[in-house]
Amino acid sequence: MQPLESFIAARELNPSELSSSGRSERRSFPRLEDPPLHLSGIDGAVIDVSLGGMGIAVPRQLRVGERYEVVLTDDLLKISQCATVMVVRVNLTTVGLQWVDATPEQMQWLRECILRWLQTGSCTVRLGRLIAP
Repeated sequence: MQPLESFIAARELNPSELSSSGRSERRSFPRLEDPPLHLSGIDGAVIDVSLGGMGIAVPRQLRVGERYEVVLTDDLLKISQCATVMVVRVNLTTVGLQWVDATPEQMQWLRECILRWLQTGSCTVRLGRLIAP
């Protein structure tokens, strides 16, 4: 397993890494750009994903604090997972979503998807300001 894959496989979201607003003060998780991930429940397309949340391109503005029930589908294996997300960042045509109350099973599903995408070269990794575990 590559170092980045090992990091993702072992990484847990620690609530102390979030500010009182629920927003991460520093990038704790590497982003995977253009993942083979389909989103339903919000009108938008996934542009990046991490263990902390995802960025999506949207045709209309959403508001910070809004919560949505979404269905994520791994386009490689056509396996889906439901999740709750909250809008934490809004730009002109994109929004940042954070996972809300994700279960261990949901996070494991996401970890497995991310590892599969890395192993198959299905996405690009952007580290940002990565914090080592």
